[in-house]
Amino acid sequence: MDRFWNDLKTDRGLAVEPRYVELAFGCPPIEWDIDARVRDFAERMGDEYTSLYEQDTTGIKGGDFERFGAFSDNHLDFIRALTKARGMDPISSDREIAAFLNTFDKLAAMPEPSPASQEKDELSAGVCDPTDPTMGCLQPDSPAAIR
Repeated sequence: MDRFWNDLKTDRGLAVEPRYVELAFGCPPIEWDIDARVRDFAERMGDEYTSLYEQDTTGIKGGDFERFGAFSDNHLDFIRALTKARGMDPISSDREIAAFLNTFDKLAAMPEPSPASQEKDELSAGVCDPTDPTMGCLQPDSPAAIR
C-alpha cells in the first residue's frame, strides 16, 4: 500500500480530473486516457455506492475487508486505474469497499453473450475466409469484394 500512495504523489499519470494531485502538489494539468472498461466500472460502482448510501447501510459482510485487500494486492494496476477514473479518489471507506465488491460480483455474474445473439457478417459467419485464396473473397471481381 505504501507503493500505491507513493505512486499517487509521484506518478504524473495519476493526475486526472478533478486534479487533486495537481492542486496539492502544484503539478501542471495533463490529460490522460483511461480504459473505457475501467470508466464503466467506476460509474457502476458510483451507482452502487449511491444505492448503499440511500439505504443508509455500509453493505459490508463478513470477510469483505480481507477479500478487498487480497484483490488490491493482486491487482494493483486495476486499483490504480480505478483511482484515476474516480478522479484520484482512492477507495477508503467501508461503503466504498462494499460498492466495489458488489459491482465486481454483479459484473462477474453477468452471462457472456451467446454467439447466436451476436450479429454476423460474411467473415465472422464463415462465408468468406480472407486468408484462403481459393475462396475468392479478396478478388476484385468477387461478390464479397464488390459490396
